[in-house]
Amino acid sequence: MLKIWFTINLLVNVVSGIIEKSDFYSYGIAANDNILASRDDASTRVPISFEYPFFGSTYQEVHISTNGILSFGAGYTSYSPSPFPLIEMHAVAAYWTDSDPSKGGRVFYRETTNRTVLGKISQEIKFRLINYNTFNAEWALVVTYDQVPPFSCGCNTSCSSNVIYQTVLTSDGVNSFAIFNFNHLGYPTASGNCVNFAQVGFNAGDGKRFFLMPNSNTAKISETALFQSNVGVPGKWIFSTDANDIIEQCNTKGQLEIFPRKILYFGGQELKLSGVCYEQNSSNVSVLFDDAPVLCKFGQWKYLLCRVPLLKKLGKIAVSLKYNSITYKSFIISVGRDDNTVVENINEFRNEINLDDNITIEWDPSNHDQQSIEFTGHQIDYYIDYQGAIVSEEVNVLQYGSFPNNGKVSLSLVKTHRHRRNVKLQLIRSVFASGYFTSTSAITALIIIIGKKIATLHCTNWYDSQPSSAEMRRIVEVATQTRPCLPAIPSTFPDKIDNFVIDESCNPKSFKNNLMCNLFHPGAKGCYRSTRNEGAPAVQCCYSDDNKLLLGKPAGGTLDFADSEVSPMKHFQKDVLPYLTCCKLGVDQCDKYYEKRPSINPGIVRPPRSVNANGDPHFVTLDGTSYSFNPVGEFVYLTTLDSSDIIQARFSQYVDQNGVAKKASIFSGFSIKSKNSDSIQIELNKNQIFVFKINGQTMRLDFGFWSFNGISLEYENNATVVVQTDSKIRLEIVALNRALHAILSLSDTFKNRISGLVGDWDDNSSNDLKLPNGTFIPTNSSNEIIHFKFGMAWSTSNETTLFTYPAGLSWFDYQNRNFVPDFSTPTDHLQCKGNKDCNYDIQVTGNVNFGTSNIAIQKRLTDLKQTFQNVSQTCPSNLIVTNGNVKVRVVENTTHYSLICLDGFKLSGKRTSHCVSGSYSPIGHCDHPSNSNERLGIVSGLLIGCLIYNYVEQMRLTIKNF
Repeated sequence: MLKIWFTINLLVNVVSGIIEKSDFYSYGIAANDNILASRDDASTRVPISFEYPFFGSTYQEVHISTNGILSFGAGYTSYSPSPFPLIEMHAVAAYWTDSDPSKGGRVFYRETTNRTVLGKISQEIKFRLINYNTFNAEWALVVTYDQVPPFSCGCNTSCSSNVIYQTVLTSDGVNSFAIFNFNHLGYPTASGNCVNFAQVGFNAGDGKRFFLMPNSNTAKISETALFQSNVGVPGKWIFSTDANDIIEQCNTKGQLEIFPRKILYFGGQELKLSGVCYEQNSSNVSVLFDDAPVLCKFGQWKYLLCRVPLLKKLGKIAVSLKYNSITYKSFIISVGRDDNTVVENINEFRNEINLDDNITIEWDPSNHDQQSIEFTGHQIDYYIDYQGAIVSEEVNVLQYGSFPNNGKVSLSLVKTHRHRRNVKLQLIRSVFASGYFTSTSAITALIIIIGKKIATLHCTNWYDSQPSSAEMRRIVEVATQTRPCLPAIPSTFPDKIDNFVIDESCNPKSFKNNLMCNLFHPGAKGCYRSTRNEGAPAVQCCYSDDNKLLLGKPAGGTLDFADSEVSPMKHFQKDVLPYLTCCKLGVDQCDKYYEKRPSINPGIVRPPRSVNANGDPHFVTLDGTSYSFNPVGEFVYLTTLDSSDIIQARFSQYVDQNGVAKKASIFSGFSIKSKNSDSIQIELNKNQIFVFKINGQTMRLDFGFWSFNGISLEYENNATVVVQTDSKIRLEIVALNRALHAILSLSDTFKNRISGLVGDWDDNSSNDLKLPNGTFIPTNSSNEIIHFKFGMAWSTSNETTLFTYPAGLSWFDYQNRNFVPDFSTPTDHLQCKGNKDCNYDIQVTGNVNFGTSNIAIQKRLTDLKQTFQNVSQTCPSNLIVTNGNVKVRVVENTTHYSLICLDGFKLSGKRTSHCVSGSYSPIGHCDHPSNSNERLGIVSGLLIGCLIYNYVEQMRLTIKNF
């Protein structure tokens, strides 16, 4: 088919595309368009009322050429296209060829902020480029070449031929796009000769970043523009033009775009996949989620729609799409119901229900702007035999369909009657459903159809199958050493703290939280669960209304022998179901449950060491040495001796708001990688928006918590991102006054193990400025010596860089070895209040706000240190210990803790007679069985320095308040 059209193109020069003129955005006299002067080889400067982002710069004027060029900064009248890349030419070539409106036709243009037009543009961007699903256009420039003839004819170009095409530039102020609609391309040559053919694409102006449509500058360009596409619609092309990188939406390079990126683990949601150049009637497409095949179908915009199955784990799920022998790879993040960036929780729990009952869900319809809601999900039935064992499990997909958004719906369950056919089998049913409002709502119904006798048997059988008391003590000790609960948490109850995240079973930030907490942890305000457990039991920590740790039943957290982060389903079977049958459904055997699923006590909590790097970069080492280093390039900020943890920083030259480059530099990017972890690259674009790359792939991430392999990212707001590694590196990156600033926090496990610009941490400040070869320079060296001898020695190389680069660029494009900063001594500025970093930055940049950003970052550092200190030095109260409890009473200025073992347990192990703040001393254990014996130990100083073990007999601790 394509060959036939190609032949017609050469012989009679008439090619008609699929994009009809009626499908163009409105144009012409009726649309109140302006008309370009009917002159040959002319370029008209058009001021615009918007800052249009184009490859890292913004422009408030566009030059429109009669020869099909839209350019920025300067106009171009050349009729003979020069192949991209071109130096200093910032342009979109819609169809660069020798057109001549003086001989006929017209070139229409208009700037628009009309909401109807912008709404149509926004819809097209959202649906055709799914990675920009939240895009809402604020501005557009519509340029239409309507029946414009060539300058001359010949070489198979008819003198009566013409071109009809449209280019739309649009932006929301951050993201920008160029839309090409081709209807008719009647002449393939320029200037009447047979060698200069048209060119389509765009050019960044640096000689490196550019895009040329396939077959540009050849006789096939008309055919390509009209009958191919990067968005699945022949004759239509859409490109993003704001980024430092060129993003080809439809490609053969293995780039795959996914929306949404976060998915509820119990599935049912619809996932959109794009980025693949499909042929007509494509059928040879396969999609895998973690190597499991998934059924998908084509949507109307030529992307794939995949219904997410029940996922087996939380966290990163690999997604691969194979088409025409090319494998396209990406990933999604599987999350639980506690992720409040995805889920508005509606939870239901029922202990008794008729099997044929429906689930009635109610919501406030005024909170959502959609007219209908779709429900879908999974139903899991567990069959319990007369001995209390799970004998089978059935999973059924629920496809409820759409319902009016009237605030209430009744959802039917899958009818299963197996338990009726066999009276020895009873049922526990879990129903997970998702409702698609403007945001996703998760509906969870746990339906119990089980008798008290069966529940009691299940609890007893489960208890008998669990580890012995001695083995449980060992497990508890290991967990207390490796993943101890914090004795207290900040009052804000953050989504993530240390290596814990909020637990969906008791989340104070979720809808109807009291229902969840009252079922599983009555009396608790909220709970956390440990992450990255690597096969060990997960630790759950629950906290009171005053944010203090709770231990033991009924409110305390427990060990989880199946990590819900890995498999929520196994967690239900091994941890949740035994809780229900021991504590809720059968004869009360809750003590048995807490014996085998005890709480984990607070361990030693030492605040991490935190240091700042800010402004025209000023550094503080871990041992307290302050210095400045202001290069242009990429450098090692931190590396461990074995290179298992690395942070690299990019420095760029400071450019003021008038475009003047100064003798100063700023942080413009960081790249972080830990042992066996994914890599995270964070940059700040010219629009002051964070840009994220995960393993080199650019990702548009929403606010919230993102968990990857061995590393996580908390995108708090437009100004703050926190990256944490499993090895306990915390890097807080703050965007302030057009630059990045950093606060690094490390646990003391990194002492004597690190080097780089952050210095050598060994509690000896004299050797902080350590070179890669192991030698060091004096810390009192001049700024010049520190710059050239120390700082420059930590430069990365093209082989060692962690950063990835836009197409056409490399490590070499980000280095400037010839850049020399200002080494002069600054004068005092009143706004700085004695802050020397502030004084220096105002002097070298001329920007007072940039100078005072140093004060803001140092204030943030002080606040962060105080937060860590508060968490580390807060006495736990209202403690309850497994196989015992703690009574607390305040007498004048002292707090008395009475620890009492339950009957059947005795104290064994070493008693503590003295404990000082920050030290570690085990208090002791209770062995089973034995009668209780009272012993007394006096602990002075702060409780935070002591580790309270489970199984403790009566012990009185007198601790002075602080």
